[in-house]
Amino acid sequence: MEAIDSKGATFANSALVPAGYSKTSHVGLTGYWVGKYAPTGDLAPIGGTYVTYTTDSGSGAVVKSTYKRPAMPAKGLPN
Repeated sequence: MEAIDSKGATFANSALVPAGYSKTSHVGLTGYWVGKYAPTGDLAPIGGTYVTYTTDSGSGAVVKSTYKRPAMPAKGLPN
């Protein structure tokens, strides 16, 4: 928990938005993308391209995210 509290927001993850972790918040992911289910049950981004949105979970506006996902660390383990 100490690592998550101190550096959790900087950990690479498989999501398209950053993680919102700190000593005072374990909010998880800070955004979303909108998709549509196909008849087969597959979820795909509307228009074929992922567009992610983010907000601060308190009172911030929802805005298009500019987050660029960092490369995953070796063996998937954060430093």
